[in-house]
Amino acid sequence: MRSIRKLEVLDLSHNKLLLAPPLLPPTLRLLSLHRNQIQRVPANVFGHMKPGLDALSLSHNHLRDDGVTAFSFLGLYRSLTKLYLDSNQLRSLPLGLPRFKALELLRLDNNLIRSVPESGLCDSRVGEDSPLEVLHLEHNLIDRRLIPPSAFSCLRSPDSVLLEPQAAEQQRA
Repeated sequence: MRSIRKLEVLDLSHNKLLLAPPLLPPTLRLLSLHRNQIQRVPANVFGHMKPGLDALSLSHNHLRDDGVTAFSFLGLYRSLTKLYLDSNQLRSLPLGLPRFKALELLRLDNNLIRSVPESGLCDSRVGEDSPLEVLHLEHNLIDRRLIPPSAFSCLRSPDSVLLEPQAAEQQRA
């Protein structure tokens, strides 16, 4: 059991988990929970992790808006650089995204997201650039014409946002 104190990578994919498991080893840097049946990421489930995860994959689960709150990622806001939330059932951007200080890659493609609110990614009160380098929003239900011009204002490059194609566009074609 002594070696579990040094565990940095854990792959719990394909296990039919219903929620992100509590009491994970605090030394983890990479956690893969993709292709489960996760519906909820409990508040503060990652709060004990030091120094915190670098990458978290929750792709291909059953996450909905009520299963992911701003408190779901407490303990990761300073360390996480890659967050995979693609292929879930999210209808909006998860709360708390502007709080991530190191996040470089965010995958939200293949969800049911309909809009990108002005404060969904950028905190206009802070006025600092986001570290986000790549944002996947393709294959959702977003009407690009309704995205506020300032929604991506904190991103260093507008080319870092992948919006095309959208599911609604594919249905019309």
